[in-house]
Amino acid sequence: MDANFNKKRPPALAGSWYPSDPRRLEAQIELYLEQARNEGARPTQQPSALVVPHAGLVYSGLTAAHAFLSVQEAPNRVILMGPSHRVGFQGISAGTYSHYSCPLGDLPVDRKAIEKLLLDGLVSSRLEAHHEEHCLEMMLPFIISLWGKVPILPFLVSRAQPAEVTHLLEELCRAGDLICISSDLSHFLTYDKARVRDFHTLDTITDGRWDELGPHDACGYTAIAGLIKLAERRNLVASRLDYRNSGDTGGDRDRVVGYGALAYTPVDSK
Repeated sequence: MDANFNKKRPPALAGSWYPSDPRRLEAQIELYLEQARNEGARPTQQPSALVVPHAGLVYSGLTAAHAFLSVQEAPNRVILMGPSHRVGFQGISAGTYSHYSCPLGDLPVDRKAIEKLLLDGLVSSRLEAHHEEHCLEMMLPFIISLWGKVPILPFLVSRAQPAEVTHLLEELCRAGDLICISSDLSHFLTYDKARVRDFHTLDTITDGRWDELGPHDACGYTAIAGLIKLAERRNLVASRLDYRNSGDTGGDRDRVVGYGALAYTPVDSK
């Protein structure tokens, strides 16, 4: 077991995917939050889970803001889960650091909870997968800006089945937790083709058809599928909050990446 609970995970993308200067980063996050509010983003009920994109702030920051602004009350803990883009391994890996750092501060890892998962064999610790991974890091500035230094539980999914994700979340989640699944949608299609593919994917997710999702639909499809299965068991319903792609934000329209924001809330709260 490669545990490293006595060390912080330093930011890997500060200065490239988002500003390294705390004042600039805070201003940029607040800009996206304000833009999202102007577009109608606001909390109406407390979600149990979110699906959040993870590209550079200029590309997906506004869509991410829509997701985080759907939360009515600050969570007790935030469960972060996304795909391992750079390192392959079997199953699900926990980030066994003491904290995850970003220019706005350090978020503490719920060490006791992760140690129990490691002992129970539900997760592994593959820190080489976490060193340069962006999918969890891109959520940290929003979390700190909105809720302060709330405890987090960071996980990367590689060669795993949706049922493994569902089982982990069932074992882990307790009242007051917020699940944040990190995923972008289609990659490198033309603008119009991406919109067609992505709206189909978003319909597939909101309809609960987890077994129809694949790697060409969303890079975090396994974690999303696991969340859908959890939603079936916990009587949660998915709502689409926002969609756009890089052709709408910071890139050309020949090869775009799609971004969606969704929230899962109890059926009786709708």
